[in-house]
Amino acid sequence: ECDEAGCMGWEDHWSRPGEVIEQCHCSTRDSCHALGGSYNQPTCEDAATYWERTAVQAANEAGSCDGVTIEWGENLTRAITWQADQCCESFPATFCDKEPKVRTPCKDSSDFDSDKVMYGWCDLPWPNPKKCACEAAGCNHWSYMEWEGCSCENEATCVAAEGTFHGTTCAENAKWWVDEGDALKEAETAGSCDGVMLPWSESLSNWAEYQAMQCCKSYPKTACAPDAQANETAAA
Repeated sequence: ECDEAGCMGWEDHWSRPGEVIEQCHCSTRDSCHALGGSYNQPTCEDAATYWERTAVQAANEAGSCDGVTIEWGENLTRAITWQADQCCESFPATFCDKEPKVRTPCKDSSDFDSDKVMYGWCDLPWPNPKKCACEAAGCNHWSYMEWEGCSCENEATCVAAEGTFHGTTCAENAKWWVDEGDALKEAETAGSCDGVMLPWSESLSNWAEYQAMQCCKSYPKTACAPDAQANETAAA
């Protein structure tokens, strides 16, 4: 019944040891209502009444988000990014950064291929296509115990399997480069990426190399190596 409604059902062996509980998750309003469920979908207005009010108030009183952290210690400037992406028409502008400059890993802003799809995922109908249909579309069939499914790695195979492909472009991904943008600004001020590190201990040069490979028209040139040539990259 759960699967027939377009929802995902599974046997829960963990919530109550010794018992098997039939669970069902519906990701859309229609499928939820088809099973007599109540669909919960908080609005941005709802979120604004409870999301990290103490941190936002502290930043408001200080006139800046600098040094302000949310309940579990994350920097407010970074934490607010997801909320702003969901709810703010002018994103990547946020409460913490009202006039953001989106910095890129490319040698200059004109070199950034903003419309190129970096990655994506395939939303297939549930139940997923069976093994024959899945593989005929060029996708990968998988099975585990009593479960089975289908995974498609690109837009062409996803569409062939009657799925919907959700791609993320370089421009969309760049909106999330908060720490990376700060590091690029630091390198820009210093005139070099030497010694500039990201919070997770990756060098800015290494990060820029990987991102530029996907998003910069004149790669191997990057923000950290604006004069690089193809043979230099191959030699490295």
